[in-house]
Amino acid sequence: MAVLNSPSLIRLFRARVIVLILTCSFVLCVVWNLENKTPEISTELMTDQTLKYFLSQGKIQVKDAADIEWAHAANSKNKITEALQSSAHMIEADILLRSNDPKEPIMAHPPETDSDVTLRDWLKEVKASDKGIKLDFKSLAAVAPSMVLLDEVRAELRGPVWINADILPGPGGKATPLDPKVFLEAAVTPGSHGDVLSLGWTTGWTADTHNPGYSWEMVRDMEAVCRTLRHPVTFPVRAALLAQSFSQLHWLLQQSDRYSLTVWITLSVVPSPRYSLTVWITLSVVPSPRYSLTVWITLSVVPSPRYSLTVWITLSVVPSPRYSLTVWITLSVVPSPRYSLTVWITLSVPSPRYSLTVWTGHTDVFVVKDLLPYRSDIDKTRIYYDLLDSQRTQLRGLTGY
Repeated sequence: MAVLNSPSLIRLFRARVIVLILTCSFVLCVVWNLENKTPEISTELMTDQTLKYFLSQGKIQVKDAADIEWAHAANSKNKITEALQSSAHMIEADILLRSNDPKEPIMAHPPETDSDVTLRDWLKEVKASDKGIKLDFKSLAAVAPSMVLLDEVRAELRGPVWINADILPGPGGKATPLDPKVFLEAAVTPGSHGDVLSLGWTTGWTADTHNPGYSWEMVRDMEAVCRTLRHPVTFPVRAALLAQSFSQLHWLLQQSDRYSLTVWITLSVVPSPRYSLTVWITLSVVPSPRYSLTVWITLSVVPSPRYSLTVWITLSVVPSPRYSLTVWITLSVVPSPRYSLTVWITLSVPSPRYSLTVWTGHTDVFVVKDLLPYRSDIDKTRIYYDLLDSQRTQLRGLTGY
């Protein structure tokens, strides 16, 4: 075997060096491209830009979160059109995954399982406006596909984006909260770095009894969940529970400048599509108008279709067929005391073409002045008030507002 001379060894060495350099260059190029195709989730602490945005648009005149107005339950084509034409700054809607094919995110609140508008079409409508949006997730299955659709249009959205879910059990809460870890893993995407995470507790209310507020354990559990988040976080809190929760919620806000509260109420009057009735009426009219009229009404109460009640009402009929009866009735819903109904019934007699008009309301006892300690002791940029217009006006008229 011939021994390689010195020039041959040098050429072989050079060739291997060149191959090594080319290989390293190729590997670095591949790694660089992978890094650029896989955006990282920002680790920078973010602050709520909602007020700053609406100030820049001239929609509010001072940096006060109480000036933000809300449109609720924009879960249909008609409702989203109405919300876009309203004075509301933020549009709130609920998201579920359609139960039948095609399984896709739709705008609906339980117990509804379908809608006339999908999230994809809903986003097409709102992206052309200057309003902010609040997406309220009612199921974990809807979160990941919804965030994909949201990320596709983020560059076209002008207003703030809030992502809402109840992730922990709260005072009186009966509903099952969404798993916080699973929810946040799906909701926090590379494109979501500017979103406000609206993270709340399931709650309930029982009439004619003491309703405890948010306990220390509840607020500490929530703070533990949010401590490592980089996003701004707002905590939706039930207005009727604020008076007994000031110390706990004040402490919670002190834990980070990124935290805020959003005060919400249960609506007292339908037509909120979140609360409605299904009514069956059986009327038995005797020949003489001097006798009585017995009305049997079965009411199915939503948002929980598990609750219903059957009521017998006996009404005395006046002799003249030109008269009618107007009755106010307050009904407690069983087996859960969380809900009650205020029923307005108008019956015309003795015609068999009777009419029934029904409004529903929740039983929360809420005194607007209970909000004053929050206004006076906490920065006004850190508490949003999702109230009725009448309550907002009343709050502004209070001494100390």
